[in-house]
Amino acid sequence: MPMRYKITFPYALLAMLFALVSAFLVSRYVLESMMDRPKPHRSEPQDIATAIEEGADALMLSGETAAGDFPLESVKAMARVIRATMPIDRRAYLTKFKGEYTRIPATRNIHVIGHPICELAEAARSPFIGSYATTGVSATMVSRFRPTMPVLAITTNVETA
Repeated sequence: MPMRYKITFPYALLAMLFALVSAFLVSRYVLESMMDRPKPHRSEPQDIATAIEEGADALMLSGETAAGDFPLESVKAMARVIRATMPIDRRAYLTKFKGEYTRIPATRNIHVIGHPICELAEAARSPFIGSYATTGVSATMVSRFRPTMPVLAITTNVETA
């Protein structure tokens, strides 16, 4: 496969994921070298930054924290990269990703109200969207529309938390 296809394929995949799923999680040994070293290889922080810049909703450490020799250092390293990469103006940053994928067909009742909730919160320049969650579905469905502010879900149900 020519190199240009290897480079463009993930971006096409990202566009499809944005259109089809409510959250996009990156979990691929992002700090794999920290399994047995206290500092990451030079390329690994760039991989984290790129995932953020391309609109990933979450990053996950796996073996680095579960079986690695430096779990705390891994979490701190990821946090430093995230803080350095995430812009102060989250609203302007996320606007770049609010293209075609916000036109997701409504297949459930929460989809019908999820998009207007996001639009209303953005028009009001709300600092966040709040949701009382019994199962977590409503917060997930609102998040599906990638609002430019955080979605906070509050619950009294231990299993939902």
